Amino acid sequence: MTVLITARLRLEPFEDHHLDGLNAMNADPEVMRHPENIASVAVMKKLGMRFRGVEEWYSANDLTFEITRNEWRMRAGSSARLLSD
Repeated sequence: MTVLITARLRLEPFEDHHLDGLNAMNADPEVMRHPENIASVAVMKKLGMRFRGVEEWYSANDLTFEITRNEWRMRAGSSARLLSD
């Protein structure tokens, strides 16, 4: 596995153990308060996450996505495909 590390960034292939952190990030209203963030939406879709809908979080309408742990595991090898795309 290739990992790229700089002073401000760490890039590594997405694996099963990252799923909890991704779900926690998506549940953070500060992170998700920008529904117009097209790049983030593209990443969620590329990871196989489903659009759940627009939900209100702390008086803001936010886009929400979801994927189950089993669905993620069914995408075996998805991190390799993601890196090569």
